[in-house]
Amino acid sequence: MDFIIASRDIEQQIIADRRFLHQHAEVGFDLPETRAYVISRLKELGYSPKEMGQGIVAQLGEGSPCILLRADMDALPMEEENDLSFRSENHGKAHTCGHDMHTAMLLGAAAILARRKKELHGTIKFMFQANEEGGQGAKAMVDAGVLENPKVDAAIGMHTAAARDSGSFYYATGSTMASSDGFTVEITGKGGHGAGPQFSIDPINIACHIHLGLQELIAREAPPAEVTVLTIGSLHSGTAGNIIPQTATMQGTLRTHSEQTRTKLKRRMDEVCQYTAKAFGGEAKLTFSFGIPVLFNDAGMAETLAQTLKTHFGEDCVHKIDMKLAGSEDFAELSLRVPSVYLSIGTGHEKDGFPYGQHHPKVIFDESCMKNGAAAYAACAWEWLEAAREK
Repeated sequence: MDFIIASRDIEQQIIADRRFLHQHAEVGFDLPETRAYVISRLKELGYSPKEMGQGIVAQLGEGSPCILLRADMDALPMEEENDLSFRSENHGKAHTCGHDMHTAMLLGAAAILARRKKELHGTIKFMFQANEEGGQGAKAMVDAGVLENPKVDAAIGMHTAAARDSGSFYYATGSTMASSDGFTVEITGKGGHGAGPQFSIDPINIACHIHLGLQELIAREAPPAEVTVLTIGSLHSGTAGNIIPQTATMQGTLRTHSEQTRTKLKRRMDEVCQYTAKAFGGEAKLTFSFGIPVLFNDAGMAETLAQTLKTHFGEDCVHKIDMKLAGSEDFAELSLRVPSVYLSIGTGHEKDGFPYGQHHPKVIFDESCMKNGAAAYAACAWEWLEAAREK
């Protein structure tokens, strides 16, 4: 079966799916219209989708081996600024990261693969998750059992990539995207009059020293060659200029490219917060609110899938890149548990009329890339199963 021809045959449906999802953008776990639409489309294709972990899973075939294909469905809490005929109708919600395209491409792959159901040896699971932007959607589905019954042996994810050749594929091996741990530091001092600091314990002063101490962890204790980022994005305290407040609150994120560094720094952060506060007579409590592991691309699987893509799309359409991003992706919850590959698909350059990147209110993606994305999902899953069966 020529997966590219099959995808071209349904390209208009892929575009229609994307435009509906774009027009009805929803965020987080609150995706009633999106979820209903995806379920309806899967049923039209002959699947029996199930809701799981606030996402959707559908299955083709049975038994082992089993490969999972994943797409995220959620939008961002922002307004888009364009004159698209299908711009979001939901105020303050917009698909400016391309998740509508991911979902449409995976629906396209489901349509292509359904035609070959009788020839399939093994199982393909289609995972449509919520709340990737919040970093919680994949874990919710893992906890609900998406990797079981049958047990998943490998997983593939794909993301749109602005400023890349439209319809071309990009991949890396090893750790490609950082872990992300959100944290809050609650500092308690002793309030008082601004004219009498000697009678108070200033939580703002403590917060400043904690901030400096945390940055020293990156400078002196994180491996110099490893991407490690600690950011304080919020610091709140006080109500007036002449009052020393009782408390201060800091919020931030820690991002690393190894689980060893991640574990070490989280422990050291707690020590820095506690002992710095004590040094100034106060108290500090560090709490981690969420955590996404390092996204790791299995090298052997990545090279195998790259060869599959080259066979179908040509050598010039597949690019191996050096990617060590500080950003995070909760597809990492899958790569932590099974051999996985996270691909990127280009959505066009500025010279092609696509000047803006992901999360920009004016971003527009080249829809013509989606037929390649759907074909790639289908071809990679099919040929991985064939290769696994022959082992």
